Amino acid sequence: MYEVADVKTWANLGLHLASKLEGAVALQTFRQTGGEEKREEAIKHLEKALGYWDRVIEITRPIYRDMPLTHYNGSSYDRNDNNLFHWALIRPEVANDIELARKAVAGE
Repeated sequence: MYEVADVKTWANLGLHLASKLEGAVALQTFRQTGGEEKREEAIKHLEKALGYWDRVIEITRPIYRDMPLTHYNGSSYDRNDNNLFHWALIRPEVANDIELARKAVAGE
């Protein structure tokens, strides 16, 4: 079960990254050249990326607990239980990409 979940998780992380990169290219194109269709394309790709992220959460939440992640602690190697990692915990940051695209201004 864990191995299958890991394969599904990595697959969805890869799909998330691919959609995020497509969104980033469309957003940068909008910022440089304008064209509302490029902004809409960016939003569409970033929403799709968020969907893949949600799938990662759906797969991993039942089997993985929130875990300490040392590079969340800066230069400290001390355990910090208030600074844990799970994909669900950073979903707001992933979703914020969509808002950034919605608020983007051409020419910036």
